[in-house]
Amino acid sequence: MGTGYAFREYEDKVGLSPDKDVNVINLKGGRKLSDKLVATLEEEYKNEKQANTLASLDNKTYTTTGRLDYKIAQDASVYVKNRFIKELHNKFQNISGLGFARATADGEAYIEYGFGGKTAETTLGLRREQNLNERLTLSSYMNNCVSADKNEENVGFGTMYEIAQGLFSRVNFENTRAKNSDESYYKQNAQSVAFDYLPSGTENSYGLKLERRKALQTREVNVLGYAQYRINKEYNFIFNSEFLTERSSENTVRTTRRAILGLAYRPIYNDKLNLLSKYEYKDELNRSSLSSTSDYHNDILSCEANYELNPKTDLFGKYALKFQNEKDEDLKTKSMIDMITTKLTRKLTDIFDVASYYRIINDHNSRLVKQAPAIELGTLFLKRIRLGVGYNFLSYDDRESNDEDYSGMGPYFNLSAKF
Repeated sequence: MGTGYAFREYEDKVGLSPDKDVNVINLKGGRKLSDKLVATLEEEYKNEKQANTLASLDNKTYTTTGRLDYKIAQDASVYVKNRFIKELHNKFQNISGLGFARATADGEAYIEYGFGGKTAETTLGLRREQNLNERLTLSSYMNNCVSADKNEENVGFGTMYEIAQGLFSRVNFENTRAKNSDESYYKQNAQSVAFDYLPSGTENSYGLKLERRKALQTREVNVLGYAQYRINKEYNFIFNSEFLTERSSENTVRTTRRAILGLAYRPIYNDKLNLLSKYEYKDELNRSSLSSTSDYHNDILSCEANYELNPKTDLFGKYALKFQNEKDEDLKTKSMIDMITTKLTRKLTDIFDVASYYRIINDHNSRLVKQAPAIELGTLFLKRIRLGVGYNFLSYDDRESNDEDYSGMGPYFNLSAKF
């Protein structure tokens, strides 16, 4: 498990496109399911800020990536992955990819084909790690991504050093150059420093990461932290946080703070019940030289449970409550939204099952209640991986919908792994 930050600066020497700063925050975790199978999940937040434009333009993107690697030989593996992307103005993309990776004398070479997005893309790359001694590891990578929209080249270098037993430091640098279909060019640089502590003899982990980005028109600093602590054999405590400050040449300052606290419960003598409760805090503070201000604050409480009724039937339930406060100049708004989700899964055979959902979303401020069912057909492969195909009958737009189980109306895919 790890977390990271990157800063990228785009500069167009020709002047055909505006300069741009990009801040990237990510959280990634993985699990080895068997000797041949590895599953990973990554969450990424990206903020783009353009300079030299008549109107300021910020583009926030949230990306969820799931990946499954299967080892077909001692030095080769194939993988599938899926990226769900939420862009500006609630635009969505769902991009799938198929890839092949092989270990060579110079590192791991890979080729990947992505489809389902705006345009298909092909990526060729090479990753390499070298252990200089028992404590110091150097890494590097380069890749080239070709599509109808752009030709992008990335080169990165990193180091990982074990300061003491269980304490690691990581330093990373990245350079990107690209040429777009409109003949415009850009380049970027990213830097980050991170520390991870994995106490010996425990299953606990802690991390801290600092990222800094600088461009012609903006300055950005971001700090991320995480902790996972096993209280006892049945309880686990989870914590994630981030603090991001963005400053532009127009003296516009945006500060974002976010924290998540979670408690997971799984009885060791009864593997039928699993509980997870979370509290999430998030606020945004915007200030400009024109004395205009806007504030945004959220508190989200949620609790979910999964119970095995019998060997063929599982019951899932979740309740989430959100308090939202927004202030734009002298206009203040408050809202309270809660959601109830239930899911019943029934095994049809050893590899097929069917699931039914029912959601109730209640906006107490506008007195708007939405109820929607969903159906899903799932198949189990490789014993622990489930792929579901379903249809959701609910359409609900919300500023924080990407953080909870609110879903848009229409078909969807659901990939899950049981550890």
